[in-house]
Formats: sequence, structure tokens, C-alpha cells
Amino acid sequence: MARLTAASEIVQQHLPGWDHCHLDYSSTHRTSVDGELISYGAEYDFIVCSSWQCGAPADPGVSSWSRWALENGLRVLAGSAARSDEELAAAAIRTVIPRARVEKLEETGGGRTPDFTTVLPDGRSVAVEVTMHTDAGRRQVSSARYRSVDAGLHHDWYVQVYDQRLLNDYDGENSFPVKKVGAILAAVLVDVEQEDCELDDLARIEERCEREIDGKWEWARNDLLDQQPPLSVSILRRDLSEDDRGSVHLSASTSVHHFSKVTAVSALVIAIQQCIDDKQAKDQWGDTANPKWLVVVLDEGEAATQLVGVTEFDDEVLDFSEIIFPEIDEVWAVAFDDGKITVLRCTRSDPPWRLYRNLPVDLGRNSDR
Repeated sequence: MARLTAASEIVQQHLPGWDHCHLDYSSTHRTSVDGELISYGAEYDFIVCSSWQCGAPADPGVSSWSRWALENGLRVLAGSAARSDEELAAAAIRTVIPRARVEKLEETGGGRTPDFTTVLPDGRSVAVEVTMHTDAGRRQVSSARYRSVDAGLHHDWYVQVYDQRLLNDYDGENSFPVKKVGAILAAVLVDVEQEDCELDDLARIEERCEREIDGKWEWARNDLLDQQPPLSVSILRRDLSEDDRGSVHLSASTSVHHFSKVTAVSALVIAIQQCIDDKQAKDQWGDTANPKWLVVVLDEGEAATQLVGVTEFDDEVLDFSEIIFPEIDEVWAVAFDDGKITVLRCTRSDPPWRLYRNLPVDLGRNSDR
């Protein structure tokens, strides 16, 4: 590992943008007519590349934005090593204020430094700090790893499970234990293989898995689950196992993007206020004389769902009066969904807040394309 790190550092001295290294593994084998292994070879290639082009950003960030920006070749802060949440924040500012110029500030190591300097169309400069609010419960579910057990399978099944219950309690009675769900899936798939019929009818198998999970689980019921199962199962693919010892490759995530079901903004308000309190306590802007802005980037959790979902409301119904930011001039909350940005902008002017709904991202501005 030390040699790999040293090699990576040497490459970066000559190619500064190539900041990501990984090993690529490939293997070859020969078998006899009877299936007996004759030879086996393995090869490792050490690859150094740009994390941006490779699609493996160093920070967890907002995954939907990272994938979308990569697919569209978009770099808002061209030439900088910005985090994905900073990229999304800059894209939001330029989308709402098209002629704004956003420049990433480099950390000097001498005290607090905001993330951006933004020059507004009227020539004023503002100091912008960016922070990301993460739905910890959802991240915990999404990062959970299922260890397959020997269940007597002959195929490798790649399965994605989505929690659709619109609940934000992943540790208590509503918890989503990946291990137990995986065991239920494995039992269903064993039966499916033994029946040896319609193995390619994945939709039917998915429905069967969903029914079995729902029937064996004491879910906390949700009135919004009228037409859908608590857990949605998607079988990505099925491969015949080479050694006849198949397994279930399970990944899990929560699904809270039911925008039309939003009836409150409490989670959004709490998330924004937590970020405000944290940044003010740290005095992140230092001794800057410029106006101070805070951009709160929301990941794909309940707060982001509420922000996008409030577009279903009339403006006068919304109430963000509980958001208090005494030492900050403006607070922005930003959510991203399907190529569009939604922004809540809280200011000290009248009106005290403005909502920018489902704005398309401009791919032609400051792009690496």
C-alpha cells in the first residue's frame, strides 16, 4: 500500500488533476472439455485518474447531483478541487442569479475561511459558506452491507431494496434491518430456483419477495402506503454461479421522494436551523467585512423531500418564521432532483423568504464540456 501511495503522489506531481488511484483486477482461466481447471491467471493494474471523470468523488456528497453532473460533463467551479456539495451550492447561486461570479477560496491554514467569494451583478462581494445536511438514518441504511450466507442457491442474485414507508425512524421499532430482510429474500429465491419455472420473469419474483417481506414483518403501518408495499424489491440481474454456490447481493436504501405527499416543512426547518447554529458557533466566516451567506445543501432525505414538495403549496400557507440567523445576512437551502434545483432563500429584506421552484441547471455556464 505504501508503494501504491508513493506512486500516486509521483503521478500527481506531474498531473495535478489526477487525484484518484485504484486497482483494476482481471483474471483468466482455462478448463478441459470435462470442466477441469487447467490454468488460472490473475492480473492487477494500478490506475491513476481524475476522480471527477472516474466517478469516484472523495466526499460522499449528494449522490444524485454527483451522478447527474458527471453524466452531463458539468463542472461549475472549473479548475478547483471543490466538494460535490460546493458544486451544487455554486450551481444554485448561478441558477438564481445568472450573472453572479463564484470563486472558490483556497484554505490558507490561518483561521476560518468561507468556501466562496461571490460577486453579485451590482459589484458587491459576499462571503459564502457551504454546509451539507445529511439524513443520518437514511445514510446508515444505504451504507449497510449484507453478508450472504449459504442458502443453497445456484444463481447469484443482485437485488436492490427500497424503504417506501415515509418514516424517519431507522433505529427504533420502525428500523430496517438489512440482515433479516436478506434472509427472507434468500428463502424466496431458493424456492424459486427449486421450482425452476419462469426464472426470467423477474417482475413476478419481485412481487413474490415483496409479499413475503410484508407478510412476515410487523411494520408500523403508514396511511400513505395504499398502493405500494412497505419495501420495494428490484432484481437488477441474475447470473448462474460458476461454482454452483450462488448468493444474494443485496443493497438497500430509503425512498422518501414522495413530493406530492408533503404536508409540513418541520424537518426542513429543523435541518436548516441546525446548520445555522453549527456554523455560527464555529464563526466560519472569520473577520470578513463582506455580507455573510450560508448555503445549506440537502441530501436526498426528508428535508430535501419537503423542500421540493412545498412546490405543491400556495406561498401563503408556508411558514419559515422559526428560522433565525442573527449573524448571517442570507441563508439558502438547496435541493436537487432530476436535473432541477429548488431553493429556499431567506433574507433580511421584505419578503423575508423566497422560493425558487424546480429551476433547470444551465449546462452551458462554466462547464468543462
